[in-house]
Amino acid sequence: MMRPCMSECNLTNGHVTPVQAVLRRKKSLSRLNFRGIKKDELQRRTSMYLASMTIDELYCEILFEILHNVGCDISYEVGQTALFSYAQDAFKIPNDKHRYLLELAEKKEAPDRMINVEVIEAKDLRPKDSNGMSDPFVTLYLSSNMSHRYNTSVKTMTLNPVWEEHFALPITENTADENLCLEVWDFDPAESVKEKLGKIFDVKGVKGMRKLVKEIAVTATTGQHENELIGRAKIPLSTIPASGMTMWYSLDKKNKINRQGVLKVRVTFSSEKNNQVAEQEYRHLLRIVAVNWWCGTFTPQGEQLLTQHIAQSGLTPTEVALCQYYVYSSIHQSHALNLALFSNLLDKLVKPLQVGGVSEEDTKLFWDATKKLLPSCFSIIRRIRKKSLTEKAMVKQDERTVPTVLNDAVAQGANDWLNHILENNNNKPDSSNVGKLQNMIQIIQLVRSDLQKAIEFYDKFFQEIVNFQFAKALYVFYQARICILCEPDVIEICKNLRSLRYSSYNDLTKEEGSPDPLAEGTSLFELYLALQRIEKAVELDKLVHVDSNVKYSSSAVDTLTIFYQVKVFWEQLNWPDVESCYTFIAKIIDDICRCCVFYADKMSARVEGMGDTQDDKKFEVTPEWCLAINNIDYVRETLEPFTRDLGMDGVIHKIGEMKSPVEAQRCQHTLDNVIANAIDTGAELGDQDSNSCDRLMMYVDNNLSTLHRELNEENFSRTLEVVWDMLNGTLGEIIQSNIEVHLELANEFKKVKDSQLGEISVRTKFEENILTIEVMNARNLLPMDSNGTCDAFVRLHLLPEDKFSNVEKPKTKTHNRTQFPLFDETFVFVKDKDLLGYNNQYIGEAYISFKDIEDTSQSTSVLPQIHLQLARPTEKNSIKALEYRQGDKQAKEFLRKLKQRMGS
Repeated sequence: MMRPCMSECNLTNGHVTPVQAVLRRKKSLSRLNFRGIKKDELQRRTSMYLASMTIDELYCEILFEILHNVGCDISYEVGQTALFSYAQDAFKIPNDKHRYLLELAEKKEAPDRMINVEVIEAKDLRPKDSNGMSDPFVTLYLSSNMSHRYNTSVKTMTLNPVWEEHFALPITENTADENLCLEVWDFDPAESVKEKLGKIFDVKGVKGMRKLVKEIAVTATTGQHENELIGRAKIPLSTIPASGMTMWYSLDKKNKINRQGVLKVRVTFSSEKNNQVAEQEYRHLLRIVAVNWWCGTFTPQGEQLLTQHIAQSGLTPTEVALCQYYVYSSIHQSHALNLALFSNLLDKLVKPLQVGGVSEEDTKLFWDATKKLLPSCFSIIRRIRKKSLTEKAMVKQDERTVPTVLNDAVAQGANDWLNHILENNNNKPDSSNVGKLQNMIQIIQLVRSDLQKAIEFYDKFFQEIVNFQFAKALYVFYQARICILCEPDVIEICKNLRSLRYSSYNDLTKEEGSPDPLAEGTSLFELYLALQRIEKAVELDKLVHVDSNVKYSSSAVDTLTIFYQVKVFWEQLNWPDVESCYTFIAKIIDDICRCCVFYADKMSARVEGMGDTQDDKKFEVTPEWCLAINNIDYVRETLEPFTRDLGMDGVIHKIGEMKSPVEAQRCQHTLDNVIANAIDTGAELGDQDSNSCDRLMMYVDNNLSTLHRELNEENFSRTLEVVWDMLNGTLGEIIQSNIEVHLELANEFKKVKDSQLGEISVRTKFEENILTIEVMNARNLLPMDSNGTCDAFVRLHLLPEDKFSNVEKPKTKTHNRTQFPLFDETFVFVKDKDLLGYNNQYIGEAYISFKDIEDTSQSTSVLPQIHLQLARPTEKNSIKALEYRQGDKQAKEFLRKLKQRMGS
């Protein structure tokens, strides 16, 4: 055990001299209070104080620093009481003297603390000038003293300024609610309107032009030049550790959602104290706390004392490294330390020493410490051949922790037990695939039994005593070994499996006559078995209510029973690992959703065709259809409560505790998507086209009565909505198709290229909404009289007729006994008039669309002739469809006129 000793000065337990009283900790060595004292005199007093420093004074100073700690390092584990106890034990101070020195420390005035701020740089600042840049500078102040502000220099035309400027702000004793405020401003120089107009060629974008116009307007009206705030950040002093911190802070602005940039600062605590005194106190404190220390890592209490002393004494990182280098070199003479410790310290000291950043006294201490260290370095160099890395006698101790050794012990024990199982289960080797599988299953069952015993009996003892997860370590080992053991046989067996084709949940197809029992393959999977049970339940369903109080049949109850068996199996399994538990739950939910969709398909196929009537060729809603809809909805409603029964919410909560809320939210989203993939399958009611609204409404009313009587309220509302949507769409299609029927006829007649009925020539035009049709002539008309000629005339119709009901249907003059009449009049239908005039015989017809008629003011005589082939309607199916509509008066009238015109 190392005793506290001083090789650089004598520490005595005596009365304080007058000189010591002058050079007390309390601002006695402040540079501000010694401006009127000569440098030599100040150095002489400092030397006298260093020579007369006592352990009691140092201990009192440490107590004073504990009482007035800075930063957020004091936690519940290393509190003030723990630090007092540690310091008393380290300094070997009796209780009476401790209480006396503690009272002295409490009576001292609070130290004058400073918060040191280094404004390093900023990035991605928002542009505030018209040229797309900014002239930023930083203003910093404490929230309790807003009148004392400090400004950095202005960096012109940049959005990524670099300052590296230092500031020291005095702080009060109570820093719990104190905030360091940092504001980044855009500097606006005092410029005239003419000078601002000269910047117009540097403007970037519309925003830049808007800013320049605004600046010119403000300058012209008020003549003011105000700086514009870019963003601000607040740093609570209670969040700054005693050792300080370097952080990037986001710049925010009121009423702005987006970040205005980031600012990098270095913040540390300090107080005014003589550097030489602070360094000597720190060196001696290092010797005190180095009792329970190894390679620069101290106990939490010792580390806290050193950190507080550095912060409250204002020591720089270079001064701290130099003190450590000096003390460790002294310790190394009696107790050899790892040279890597000195190598790290030298990396911090070499550059300051080279550039002259170390005082003369500190440089002397460095070389004194180096002289103490060099002999051990030379000794190692002399014995370097004996430290050859290839020397077999030299073995480096493994850096192993207690959990690592425990894990190795568990793995070794599990390996011995698994080898014992393998030796006792290979007495009767069977080379067949079935034998291999049986052997593997037996081994896995024994391993599972060992794991179950570990979970029930041993795991809790290991966790309570050494905080070690025994069952988890055992499972990880068994998983790796079982995979290696079974993988070759499983791969070989899978190669011999025959494929099963089970498409669209219909029929299972496989090769017939195979004697191999493994030909069934994946039929042993639980999902396949569940699907088979559901299919059998639907097949045996008599489609009657299971009870008078419910509106579903037996297959729905059987399906839910299958789901319940899966839930009971999962509860009995009681899987311990949370992550794999989530994976299994997701798989179970996915399988249940598949089963729901499968049940909906089978139930729909079961009642397919039950509502069709052969005589009227229409669909009638039956009670069986209503039961199928209720069954599907009843099964669908169980999905959400089923997931709760599986414990999904508890697993998601545990994942959030083990990993992060974001990971838990992602898992929840995945499971929700799996559930959402279950399709809500309902009955699709067919609709029949009909132009008779009375018959349609009667048909719908009869079927809706059945639906209302057989379905529950929710399914009836859903089905009613579907029926009306389909009726609305069907009626809309019928109306639209009736509107376009004449356009279809016109397009059909355009396809006729060569007609035996003849041809007609016309000229057409639109002029100021007036339609002019000139019927020129006809040629090669089909002879309708016995003399081989015809008496031809043309009648003009505008279609559809209901739109032009008030328009007269004109006709041309009749030209007798000719096949090439010259009309020079108007057109639509060409008919033959017999000699006596008692009956008109129909030859053919032609169509022309309004969109094909040219809109022009020219005379029809200069327009080109349009040659239209005469034709007759040839669509037989439409006529047959109209013949079936015996109850439609309009259809009967249309057929009568058509037959009269066609002469049939």
